[in-house]
Amino acid sequence: MHLLATSTGNILDDEDLINTLDNSKIISTKTAEAVKGAEQTSAEIEVAQEAYRPVATRGSILYFVVSDFGSVDPMYQYSLSYFKEIFAKTVTDAEKSDDLEKRIAILVEATTALCS
Repeated sequence: MHLLATSTGNILDDEDLINTLDNSKIISTKTAEAVKGAEQTSAEIEVAQEAYRPVATRGSILYFVVSDFGSVDPMYQYSLSYFKEIFAKTVTDAEKSDDLEKRIAILVEATTALCS
């Protein structure tokens, strides 16, 4: 912008200005493509997050149930970090499946069995 504002005479004769504008256009195009790619990736992540919501819901319900066990008997007190470790291990060790619906069902069942 500075080169454009301070250019004197015919701007079509200023090679530095033309080269700078060309580079700016290239960078702008690359940036627009990167933003479009980031938006697409963000949308894909959002879809995946939404698909796994039943597993997260089951895990959060179980955590709050387990955390209330402490009010029944102090022996049952669990820390969040301990529960997170067990939950993560359960998810990692659960049977794998390429079918997303089956995988989610497996994870919900495995996390439910975690507290039984």
